[in-house]
Amino acid sequence: MGLSYSNMPILKIWDYFSFSVDSLSERIKLQKITYLLSMFGFSGFEQYKKSYNIYIHGPYSSLVADDAYKISNENITSNKNIQYTSHDEVLLNLIKEIDEKLLTKNMPKYSNYELVADITYFSKKHPSWDSEQIFEELRNKKDYFGDKEYFKKAEQFLKTKDLI
Repeated sequence: MGLSYSNMPILKIWDYFSFSVDSLSERIKLQKITYLLSMFGFSGFEQYKKSYNIYIHGPYSSLVADDAYKISNENITSNKNIQYTSHDEVLLNLIKEIDEKLLTKNMPKYSNYELVADITYFSKKHPSWDSEQIFEELRNKKDYFGDKEYFKKAEQFLKTKDLI
């Protein structure tokens, strides 16, 4: 059986985001973007949505990792003429906005995706938690997210987009 977007949906976004598995920061970015797209209803990502658990750098899926390494190791390429639904296009643009809106000098670039994914994860897993509880949970797990202003900026971004 050949590879297709239905049995390896990450192919739909691999080239779009120029993903790579060559460094930890690239793998974190891949995991967080895939998580966010799956949680917000990107078409074909349902199997990824169910596969995430929380780990050191936030939501992580071994299924996504397996697919990514398969794409990389076997030099699989995606169809350059991918047709996205209008909803998918909105989500892809939203992901691009994360770096534009949350840019900070003191954090690695993938941290923006990690923080937004973490806030989304805890908001959905614990719907009764308020902002302060989520912030405390993240601060306890990751001292590098102790900047409340950075947290509030990411949380506000998600709220203004009606994502949490």
